[in-house]
Amino acid sequence: MYKKYKFPVQLFLIFENLSLLYWTSTAVKPNHALSFWPAKTVNVLAKVLRSELVLSNSFLVESSSIDTSKYSSSILDFDSFLKESKHLLFHIFYFYSLCYKITFCFPVNNSVPSMESSYLNANWLERELIEMYGINMYGKLDSRNLLLDYTMIENPLLKSYPCVGITEVFYNPLEDCVSYYPNTSVEL
Repeated sequence: MYKKYKFPVQLFLIFENLSLLYWTSTAVKPNHALSFWPAKTVNVLAKVLRSELVLSNSFLVESSSIDTSKYSSSILDFDSFLKESKHLLFHIFYFYSLCYKITFCFPVNNSVPSMESSYLNANWLERELIEMYGINMYGKLDSRNLLLDYTMIENPLLKSYPCVGITEVFYNPLEDCVSYYPNTSVEL
């Protein structure tokens, strides 16, 4: 049996005085809700989730982003949440005491505060966001690359990233070094 529980009322009471514009779905699944919040509330929301008694037993499951730069204007006209944003950042939290999952979505233009001080696993998740999507996190202590070379400044999960590479890189055993050659791909 699914536990009948609505979206946490505590969050509405805390953020009611800030007069923020937010939107919440009734439920994505029986134990999963979706909520859109302004980007400036990321850090405050993390601290509230960590310190509030009912919600304190929570875990940050996933952080990721969607590049909205090539979306049509009809999709982006969603209650002014996505109108002038480059990314849609989302954090998925699981609340053990409630057996409930909430996805918080934040439209992001340039930078967003880090959640590293509230959730320890946010360090790796945010480093991946910085590396793959180019989202700036202020208040971040460690922003080294996880997967890509340190010399790369490109963000491969953006829509502006080219699909075909400029150079071919391979190990040349005759010269005992890594060789870079211009791409010689041929279209058929």
